[in-house]
Amino acid sequence: MPVPDECFTRHAKRQFAVGEKRSEVRFINKEQHAVEEIVVDGCAINDNGIRCDHLINIPSIGISVFLEFKGSDIGHAFDQLKRSYTLLASVRYTQVYWIVSSQRCPLTSDEVGQKVRQVRAQTGARLLVRNSPFTLVITSTTIQLT
Repeated sequence: MPVPDECFTRHAKRQFAVGEKRSEVRFINKEQHAVEEIVVDGCAINDNGIRCDHLINIPSIGISVFLEFKGSDIGHAFDQLKRSYTLLASVRYTQVYWIVSSQRCPLTSDEVGQKVRQVRAQTGARLLVRNSPFTLVITSTTIQLT
């Protein structure tokens, strides 16, 4: 699926944040990698189907980060991320992260662990479910939770 240019914001900021619905993910980009912020919901994917909120691409290290911001309905987030992951195959990179940032995660750690394993087995993506706000550090090869 081609993504219109107006859905992209390109920058190399040392710090930036992406958020919605009182949830936020902060990024530290000390090495100032080129970053592509893609608005997915209503722009890159603008049909009536479910979709995640944002996609962050870091081309120089081949990373794509799909972001879904939730109040507390975490279960729905996985379906949104999966559909976005599938539809945006043409603009994602090989290292893929699915991030769910919520105000309150109602799932137990066992349920989250089961979802992490399921997503990894089905797609190869790494899934992180965290209460907002939290920070990710972009390194020379990956992203890390602080």
